[in-house]
Amino acid sequence: MLLVKTKLKESPIAGLGLFADEFIPKDAIIWKFNPLIDKVIPINDLDKFTQLERDFLDMYAYREGENLILCSDNGRYFNHSGNPNTIDLIDERGSVTIAKKDIHPGEEIISDYSSFDADFNKYGHNYK
Repeated sequence: MLLVKTKLKESPIAGLGLFADEFIPKDAIIWKFNPLIDKVIPINDLDKFTQLERDFLDMYAYREGENLILCSDNGRYFNHSGNPNTIDLIDERGSVTIAKKDIHPGEEIISDYSSFDADFNKYGHNYK
């Protein structure tokens, strides 16, 4: 779940993007997995979904081990960059996204998908 104020708007990277709507200091936690809000979907359950639902997961979920993780808020609109302004990791706090530098209001918040999506380098997102 996002822990900072953000807004969605058109991104120069791709489609909609997630933009800071407040100053976010370096090392602040921007997003943290919240099991009450975010959804864990076992990969083995994909055959229970329609093609339309799998297409949605392909676009917005990422793979962590044998599960897909679906952000239930606008965290799913982080765009990818090889030069992100965030760091994604799993530590004693759980799965978190942290500001790598100060992020100013109006600045797009971007992640390196390859740092958290187990399938990113292999397939991109492809859960069809």
